[in-house]
Amino acid sequence: MQPVIHQYRNKDTFMVRNGVDGNPKTVGWISGKTSGQYVCIPPPADMSAPLHVKFAKAFQDYIRLSPLPACHNFSEGGNWTQVHVRSNQKGECMALIKIHPQQLTQIEIEHECTQIKDYFQNGPGSTCTLSSLYFQSSPYTNASGKLAPYQLLFGEKYLIENISGRNFALSPSSFIQCNIKVAEIMYEKIFQAANLSPETSILDLGCGIGTISILGTPFVRGTVGIDMSEEAIEDAKSNAILNNIHSASFIAGTIESKLKVALKCLQPSSDIVAILNPGRCGVEVSALKALRETPQIRTVIYVACQPDHEWVIRNVLALIKPESKRLLGTPFKFMSVMPIDMFPCTTHSEIIMKFSRSG
Repeated sequence: MQPVIHQYRNKDTFMVRNGVDGNPKTVGWISGKTSGQYVCIPPPADMSAPLHVKFAKAFQDYIRLSPLPACHNFSEGGNWTQVHVRSNQKGECMALIKIHPQQLTQIEIEHECTQIKDYFQNGPGSTCTLSSLYFQSSPYTNASGKLAPYQLLFGEKYLIENISGRNFALSPSSFIQCNIKVAEIMYEKIFQAANLSPETSILDLGCGIGTISILGTPFVRGTVGIDMSEEAIEDAKSNAILNNIHSASFIAGTIESKLKVALKCLQPSSDIVAILNPGRCGVEVSALKALRETPQIRTVIYVACQPDHEWVIRNVLALIKPESKRLLGTPFKFMSVMPIDMFPCTTHSEIIMKFSRSG
């Protein structure tokens, strides 16, 4: 397979900030500060999908015509905050426009939704050929759909993406790796490192929309995924149904609070692999303590997108330190590491770390 190093991003978040020319309604990536304020630059065409760049420009044109002001800081007023845009390998595109309502009435918000819909469905923005457009009015930063509902202005409810032969329905809040072709390689390497067999069960920790669980089911007796996000768990359950998977279960909650429940689902398995794929800041150490104290878990595969983060280092130490009053259970032994260049043209990468019981 040829490496995918250009225009690989399938999701982008574009902020509304000052441009290098001082225009407060500039849409793009934050590149730094000038005079204490963040500055936006146009999204780089060599990394983002062309559809994303086109949408960012169309949205910028729209808000520059709008009488509503930009919102750079919630306490300073304004409405336009950011947009999310994602696409699949078929070239279909979903967008989510976010505003801070400030003092807008519900009638004024509904009027703005009508204007946005017309612009992107029938007006100049129609050249973006969006498959769906969502809108969210929220006084919170990165609010979930439960806290501040997503409103579908037009189009399909989900964007369908194919990953390693399986279909996944993506909602506006769904997380998948930003580089699908490299992600497929990463999942293959994770399963190889886990040394899976028909007697193995997978604990998919930080399971998101169920990608690892669903892709791993052909190789194991069963999987259980845990994620803090109730939205993600609902997506995971839907994706299992979409792929006619019956040996994958999903539980909403923290790893440490739901681990015992998950283990009951996997009984009587004595060969459990925990695949941990947290956010860039890792997980609470209490979660790693719970893994140490579960003797059925023979291997932990830890996937880190920011391996030098202090919390990731704490996580690794919690797995490998000798048993003590604070760290019960047989420690794991660090076995191997493999870097995955998920983010070409940047200094970042994913790494796959393998830990097995040392005794």
